[in-house]
Amino acid sequence: MFKNYLKIALRRFWRQRTFSIINVLGLSTGLAISMVMLVSMRYQYSFDSFHTNADNLYKLGLEYKLNNENVKSYTCAGIWGEEIQNNYPEVIMKSRLKLASELLFTSFDASGKIDKKYVESNGVGVDSTFFQIFSFPLALGKADKVLNKPYSIVLAEEFANKYFGNENPIGKTITINNKYNFKVTGVLEKLPILS
Repeated sequence: MFKNYLKIALRRFWRQRTFSIINVLGLSTGLAISMVMLVSMRYQYSFDSFHTNADNLYKLGLEYKLNNENVKSYTCAGIWGEEIQNNYPEVIMKSRLKLASELLFTSFDASGKIDKKYVESNGVGVDSTFFQIFSFPLALGKADKVLNKPYSIVLAEEFANKYFGNENPIGKTITINNKYNFKVTGVLEKLPILS
């Protein structure tokens, strides 16, 4: 019986080739687009969902008029964080974030000689409260203590391995731009894979 249905379908497909090809292409294109949209939406809705307080995390943005056009911006002056925390009791804690690119990182060996020098991009400067707000997993260090002191730095695992190999980097110094000495106080684990 199934053989007969298949024969009839193939005969119809062959007789009306153009119409059948248009239908098959339309159906496959629609399915492909739907799958891409589903995967994209799943990624967007699961992004940063590993944080324990993900439902209570907000990003401050500004909307203003410039030359009679509405402009939306997700960058704003650091003073806005202070203002919002002081004027809105709902805001428990805030953290500022500043992206930095093209920084020269220098590590030193035990004798104080330059060991390794690399220009790094994708650095991020944050407040001391950052690891108390966000649940980024730390391989070394405690979230509430890693950024307590000025000139503290938390390195990603791959950077810690790049500069210090298998040695424990905690307490070691990294110089940035031949000017600022930062003490390594923590190592960030690889981020969880988004589900």
